[in-house]
Amino acid sequence: MTTLARSLALVVGLAALGGCLPDDTRKPPGRLDVTVTSDYALAAGGPGFDTIDGWHVEYDRFLITLGEVSLGGDDCTRYNETDYSRVLDVRLEAPQKLSTPFALGSCDFRFRMRPPPEDAVLGAGVSAADLELLRAPGSDGFADGSGSAVYVSGKAERPGATKRFSWSFRLGAQFDDCKLLTESGVSLSSDDQQSLDISIRSAALFQHVPNDFLAELRFAPFADADDAYGNGDGDVTLEELGEVPLGPNATFERWDSFADYLYTGLVPKLPRFRGAGICDIGPIKEGGHGPGGGGH
Repeated sequence: MTTLARSLALVVGLAALGGCLPDDTRKPPGRLDVTVTSDYALAAGGPGFDTIDGWHVEYDRFLITLGEVSLGGDDCTRYNETDYSRVLDVRLEAPQKLSTPFALGSCDFRFRMRPPPEDAVLGAGVSAADLELLRAPGSDGFADGSGSAVYVSGKAERPGATKRFSWSFRLGAQFDDCKLLTESGVSLSSDDQQSLDISIRSAALFQHVPNDFLAELRFAPFADADDAYGNGDGDVTLEELGEVPLGPNATFERWDSFADYLYTGLVPKLPRFRGAGICDIGPIKEGGHGPGGGGH
């Protein structure tokens, strides 16, 4: 058979195969533009925030990896997968794109925070050096040989005293069944175009209790970690925080030290669904987002 004849046969075969494929009769999906926005105190040039015990806190670096957004549930029809993560510098003021899922129906909303995977997308202002910093493996008593899901650095000042901090938080977290008040997830109709924002609450790391409505912002336990339990060099480390007993700082049996409370109790409170919403927060479940979620 000549080359021309083989080509003609291939075209005819493909045409016949195409005729066997079913038409997609589904309704056009709704579109959800998911963004991440920093709070006013965190944005570059922002004022920082004051604590109740007289300290003023400012960040100079704040990197976080969010993504793997999943819409799911029995009443949700997904049209695409958004199973990638994005590394974000959340000191930028403008909302930053996270992902754009398409779906129809009443959908549960889920996302993850984790060290950047191989296919992570770099957000605006994030450099190759930033990515290398987050991917650098390390161990800290909470994670072994892991990169960092969140990296923050900054300082706290009061008259006559300055403390600096530089912390890598290596544990990931999964945020399931997110809701705002009585509205769970998101509802998308055909040809809808909606937006949904995940806000970053920079002061959450300094709450004296996890409950937002009861919490006061305090830095004194962090300063004491360096002065009373550490080497007093002006740098507050996670190792020093690990020496601080909870005592009056947080009256919970769940955490063993102030570092434990910060790392596993407060870091997962940094991202907030629709600004004031809540999610079921837990460790990442590899292989899926749970019932109704997509496999990742």
